Amino acid sequence: MPRVSRLRLWATFENQTGLTVGLTSLLAMQFIYTPDESFAGNFPKKDQLFHLSLEPIEDTLFKPRVPSNFLTKNGFEDSVTKRISFSTSIDDALKGMSSNLRGKKLYVYTAPHDTKFVSPSILQVPDSKITAEKWVLKETNVNFVGEIQITNAVEEPFAYTYGDNLKADLYGWNWKPLIRAESGNMGSNPKTKPLAGQADSVVVTQTQSA
Repeated sequence: MPRVSRLRLWATFENQTGLTVGLTSLLAMQFIYTPDESFAGNFPKKDQLFHLSLEPIEDTLFKPRVPSNFLTKNGFEDSVTKRISFSTSIDDALKGMSSNLRGKKLYVYTAPHDTKFVSPSILQVPDSKITAEKWVLKETNVNFVGEIQITNAVEEPFAYTYGDNLKADLYGWNWKPLIRAESGNMGSNPKTKPLAGQADSVVVTQTQSA
């Protein structure tokens, strides 16, 4: 069987109707992120809960839903638990998008400080060790923090298995920051400012660690 890449559909979220049955043990393992707040004058890259979008998001109140993708539709990923998916770094969030991002601009959002989350197992999300996926189980207002430009793909793919030892690849992406939201204007349509000297000179290059 050929290797399969999946495209996560992260842009819209359905109304939450309550937590699903069977989450008792999952909820007992909730964590709280307390990120470093020193990024106010710099572009954040990691140690927060990140969500990326190809389009600007007007309604920044995210509501848990079951994502519609190849793995959930075919029983290879949890298709019961309603969640909002984040990653703990921009690099890992890019891997989770599972699409050709070369040359594209992405909008970067983060969950509020002290947002509670759970870490899905590889049985729930087979590529979670690569993407560092985290689930937020309650509706959450996210903050816009800036835009990034994708340059090129990381040369070596990140391989994982799903189902009955089926194989798939994810790709990382190198990127550069374009603009960040000004402090105090981190809503759905905040004021932004260019990162002086960085858009043309700084490219964030990933190293393969998975």
